[in-house]
Amino acid sequence: MIICNCNAISDRDFKKVAENSNASIKNCFSALGKKPNCGRCFTSINDIIQNVHSEYEQADKIKKSAA
Repeated sequence: MIICNCNAISDRDFKKVAENSNASIKNCFSALGKKPNCGRCFTSINDIIQNVHSEYEQADKIKKSAA
């Protein structure tokens, strides 16, 4: 699904970038070689970033409890 209409960037693109870097909205756009335009997508991008971080935290807890 397209999250940023101005740059035609999908949720998958943002998720991939958030998984591979110190994610922030600015860093995501930079990693994709784009610049934010209108800002309407910021809430959705922030949600994606938060979900990625939550998934990593949950995986880390599971690893620690299994060890």
